[in-house]
Amino acid sequence: MDVLGWNAAELDLLLSADWAPPALDPDMEPVQPNQSTRGLKLTVEQMLVVEKVVAKVREAEGCAGLADGEAVVVALREWMGEA
Repeated sequence: MDVLGWNAAELDLLLSADWAPPALDPDMEPVQPNQSTRGLKLTVEQMLVVEKVVAKVREAEGCAGLADGEAVVVALREWMGEA
C-alpha cells in the first residue's frame, strides 16, 4: 500500500467498512424512460452549460420550481424565435 500512500491502519479501516448500498426509499417510484420521456447524454462541460441556462430561465420566468426540461424548452423556443 506504500505505492498508494496509505498506511496499514487506513487500509484496515477501508476493508472493515460496510460497503452496502443505501436502502431504497419505498415511497419512491423508479423512473423508466417511456414514450413520453427521453434521456440526453451530455458531457460534464455541456451539463454545466445546461445548468446555467436552466438557472437563468428560472430567474427570468420568476419560477424557481420550473422543471429542468421545461426550462430548457423555454430557452430553446426563445432561441428559435418561437417564444
